[in-house]
Amino acid sequence: QLVSFERETVSVPTNISNGATASQAGENVEDVNNELSDAATGFGKQRGRTQISPTFGVFSTGQFGRTYHDGYRVRGGGTSGAVTPAFTGDSFSVIGTGELDASAQFNLEDIGLRISAFGGYAQNYVQLDRSVDGVNFTPFVGTGFNESGIFGGSVLVSKIAGEGNLNYGLVSAAGIFGSTNIRAADTGGRGSYGTQGVVISGKAGRNLAVSDNVRLDVRFGAAFNHFHGDGFTDDLGTRYGSSTVTAGQVSFEPGVSTAVLLGDVVVSPSARLLFIQRVGNDNSASVNGTSFTFEDADFTLGGQVATTFDVTDRLAAGIAVEGRVSEDDRTLLGKLSLTYLFGGG
Repeated sequence: QLVSFERETVSVPTNISNGATASQAGENVEDVNNELSDAATGFGKQRGRTQISPTFGVFSTGQFGRTYHDGYRVRGGGTSGAVTPAFTGDSFSVIGTGELDASAQFNLEDIGLRISAFGGYAQNYVQLDRSVDGVNFTPFVGTGFNESGIFGGSVLVSKIAGEGNLNYGLVSAAGIFGSTNIRAADTGGRGSYGTQGVVISGKAGRNLAVSDNVRLDVRFGAAFNHFHGDGFTDDLGTRYGSSTVTAGQVSFEPGVSTAVLLGDVVVSPSARLLFIQRVGNDNSASVNGTSFTFEDADFTLGGQVATTFDVTDRLAAGIAVEGRVSEDDRTLLGKLSLTYLFGGG
């Protein structure tokens, strides 16, 4: 019965795809939030924003990455101790953001206030290994492919706290709407379902001027992510119930940045550590009336190195590499940002 249970679990890539998609959506919103807070505080950047007008600017961010996961632990169906196969996930996204400097727009003298709206596209592809614990027993390769639109907004408030220092806080909310196509590993059955989600997050930090060219940034973050997949029946008649991923997390993210002049180009390298603790995670679904819950590691340690280049008076580009590791997975992300002066001064 255990092998039969594990075979059925292997054939359900909905939970794995949902978990990967929800995680990516959270990372996409984090990328936007980090760009906003870093630009407002001057962390790793010499130019804050592309100005279309004196009080409005735009920027874009992109991300591509790969995750290697050892597999989820599974509860349900009257059996404990089952696991999914290991899997890989490949992700890509691009998001554009518009930002209003409300403090300049409304002549706020003692406080910085920036209001932003963003939207973009994201995709995530997961592929399950065909074995569990070295035993190859699935005739097909289980896969899941999600495409989503992401839309949201944020508010950032900052206040000068001594010479060269800045306290700041940011809150944001985003909606995720898309669809996922899956292929079951044991039957080869195919199906698709709609997906919806929401990400709510916040950050609070203090940015310190260590010297003329070195800044230290100490910030804390919190986020809540809820993702829902509609129920459906695949082309072979397997009934998949609705699926959900609910995840909270808190984080500590200290970083340091500097700036150097290389010829005519200002280069701003930075580095940041990530300590992430997940809270209250739940990843659940049902197949033919049997419910399953997938469990993942709670603590993640990560780090990021990044560099921003002020190439011309109109163009700034950034590149970052981020790695994360937990008890169950290892993730490597490449991130790109682009700031361009479309008009104005």
